Amino acid sequence: MYERGTGVPQDQQQAIKLYTTAAEKGVLRAQSYLALAYLAGHGVQKDVAQAAKWMLLAAAQGDAEAECNLATLYLVGTGVPQNYEESLAWYQKAADKGYVKAQHNLGALYWNGRGAPKDLVRAYKWLLLAQQGGFKDGSQALDQLRSQMKLEEITAAENEAYEWTRAHPPH
Repeated sequence: MYERGTGVPQDQQQAIKLYTTAAEKGVLRAQSYLALAYLAGHGVQKDVAQAAKWMLLAAAQGDAEAECNLATLYLVGTGVPQNYEESLAWYQKAADKGYVKAQHNLGALYWNGRGAPKDLVRAYKWLLLAQQGGFKDGSQALDQLRSQMKLEEITAAENEAYEWTRAHPPH
């Protein structure tokens, strides 16, 4: 309401105050909003430590978008120490929920051996699932990875992706 000025004069400071009150009470949407606001400096002074704090709280509630965003913070070391293993773990949580951006990024970590040993079959599986789920920027990466793999590896990855899809039907 205050954030956009819907029915009241626009007031970013009041919006942040209300979001903070709600976030402190565990409201997921408020935690996610504050995390992104602090990350971008939208309505508040940019503060990556605060962004990471709120992102972690939102991710701990099982929100796939927050899990993916937190994974990215760990990947690049923004607001938290860079940690590929933590990044992989949070991407995995979001990817398992069908969050395509996390699936794509998880595939990239396996492809590059960051956070886990390099695994082209797992990489292909997750990149394929992301593409099948509608991730728009993944086809070039998938084609490039395919050119580095043996036919039996591609077949194994496609079978794993198929089995994952059967075990995780869309809601």
